[in-house]
Parts: sequence; structure tokens; C-alpha cells
Amino acid sequence: ADPPYSEGLLEPGGRWRVGWTTVDADGHCMLSGRTLQALRISKTEENELFNFTARLANDSGCNKGFRQFQKWLREEEPYDIIIDGANVGFNNQNHEGGHFQYNQIDTVLKHFQALGQRTLLVLHPKWLREDADLSVVRRKRRKFDQVSK
Repeated sequence: ADPPYSEGLLEPGGRWRVGWTTVDADGHCMLSGRTLQALRISKTEENELFNFTARLANDSGCNKGFRQFQKWLREEEPYDIIIDGANVGFNNQNHEGGHFQYNQIDTVLKHFQALGQRTLLVLHPKWLREDADLSVVRRKRRKFDQVSK
């Protein structure tokens, strides 16, 4: 099967493209033709970003499963690829009748496994329940300053 590819409408500033791509060591994206800029942050800033992200995922502080996952991840060998299953499953589903797509996750997972990449799929158990609501639900987004510090 051909890799997924789509182009958006021509807008001021160009046309967006979605599809498989590679980025070379200089940051050049083969799909867009643009060069990505490296995010140059210190180790302290990197740790701060990691801690902030963890707070977002565990805002209430009582998510025991998330803390167990963090511990497990620290003890594992590094992964080449980490797939956020929920984002992949809901990709391109923001339309009437859109819903969680397990086949999208499977396609992405198989792609990286075929390349010999050590791949971790992260997917909350709620998406695996038989009674899971797989429809697209619009939720109010939290602002960064609403996250506990």
C-alpha cells in the first residue's frame, strides 16, 4: 500500500502537506522541502520541560498508573520510536461521524516495526475497553497557567 499523503488548500504562506517523511541530519524535511530549526535548550530547560509535561499528564497528582508508567519507562532500554496511540487513532477524525481508528494505529506501528525500529505504543487502557466511547468529543482545552505547579 502507498504511504498516506494529503495536501491542503493553497493558503497565504504555502500549502500544508501530510505524509511520511524523513528529516536528514541537517534538519531538512524531504516532504515540505523546509529546514527545521533545532530547539537549543539547556539540560536544566530540558528537565523543566519534562517535569512540566509530566504535570500536565498527572495534574491531579493522584494518577498512580501514570507514576507506575514513568517508573517502568525509566527502567527500560531506550525506544527508537514512541507512538501516542490516542493522537494517531483520532488523527483526521475531526468531522461529523469521526471516531477513534485502531487501523491507523496499526498502520503506523507496523511501518516502524518493518524498519526494525524499537517501538513503544502508548495507549490508555480506556481505549481498549469494549464499552469505550470512540466518538470525537470536543473538550475545553486547559491553558498552561491552569496546570498545577
